[in-house]
Amino acid sequence: MRRTLRRPHRRRARVAAWALAGALTIPVGGTVGQAFRTAAPDPPGLFVEGPDRVAAGEPFELRLSADRPVTFELSLAGEERTLVDQAATVALSAPPGVHDATVVATDAAGAQATSVHAVEAVAVPEVRLEVPDRVPPGAPFVVTVVVDPSDAPLEGPTLREGDRTVPLHGPPGARWGLAGAPLQVEEARTELVADWRDGLGRPHEARVSVLRAALEREVQELNVPANVLAVATNEARAEQDRALDEARAAVVDPPRWTEPFLIPIEGRGSSGFGVPRRYAPGGRVSFHLGEDIAAETGTPIRATNVGVVRIAAYFGIAGYMTVLDHGAGVTSRYYHQSRIDVQVGQIVRRGDVIGAVGSTGLSTGPHLHWEMRIDEVPTDPLAWVGRVLP
Repeated sequence: MRRTLRRPHRRRARVAAWALAGALTIPVGGTVGQAFRTAAPDPPGLFVEGPDRVAAGEPFELRLSADRPVTFELSLAGEERTLVDQAATVALSAPPGVHDATVVATDAAGAQATSVHAVEAVAVPEVRLEVPDRVPPGAPFVVTVVVDPSDAPLEGPTLREGDRTVPLHGPPGARWGLAGAPLQVEEARTELVADWRDGLGRPHEARVSVLRAALEREVQELNVPANVLAVATNEARAEQDRALDEARAAVVDPPRWTEPFLIPIEGRGSSGFGVPRRYAPGGRVSFHLGEDIAAETGTPIRATNVGVVRIAAYFGIAGYMTVLDHGAGVTSRYYHQSRIDVQVGQIVRRGDVIGAVGSTGLSTGPHLHWEMRIDEVPTDPLAWVGRVLP
């Protein structure tokens, strides 16, 4: 039997030749050489985690991680760090403003990855309270709330004195409020607290205390006749208190005054502010909440400062009474007048005549009972004379 021998198929030979050509580069006019193509190494997987907003100057953390060991190079606001690891936590801080935290990760093969993390550093102010070290009983005093820096973002502050909220006025960096030292027979301290939230919503507070001096005065025996005391009924007192509550000064209003306060009349002081006294022998002791100035009936009474008339009416105890609202929670009261020369809602200027001295209501002779109050807290009227608070 005859065997037939066949050559290899020509197409298969060509395929083998092309396969060889994939591994060889044959330069034109040159010698044959082998040149393998090397792929670039993959960059490391880089992850940067941290807050977007932080408190300026306070430490915060950035967490760095990669999918292989790398060298981390970190820069933020002029600060630079280098770490060799696969995961790391870095404590940082930044001045106020928006900054880029740039992280470059380089692996052992030289492959690099870069990530930029923006951080806003919010300025946190210092808030402090400025007050007198010591105040006499019934003295008005100023509380200044200083914010440094004044343009730092914050919510508030609000100022508290016990259960009372002290309204604040003035520019943002140096707001002020008025307070009065209550009448008391023993030395004590009043604590003031300012509350606020910084630009990150975190709560803060500042505290300060003021020493209130003791009231040291003897009890004054008035011996008011029974027929005069008869006007001081519970009904009369309730009616007067109700009217005063309704006419309370708008504490949110800014101060209306720009000049020093003046004394409403010239006369003889008959009973000073804060004097403990009895109206009848054996009666209860109460503090005198104003300044009594004796003068002839009809003597003109002048407004201690610019204000809005809130009350101008007759009451059984105060007699003909006028109440002026000076803004910032400050009111002045004028009792026992023989007549009233103003109307509710009228704006009076400092020194305008608002009425005349008399002896109406609970009174034993012609005089002016003059009060100065801060948000219903009685203060010494004479302490206001000649002063522009704050």
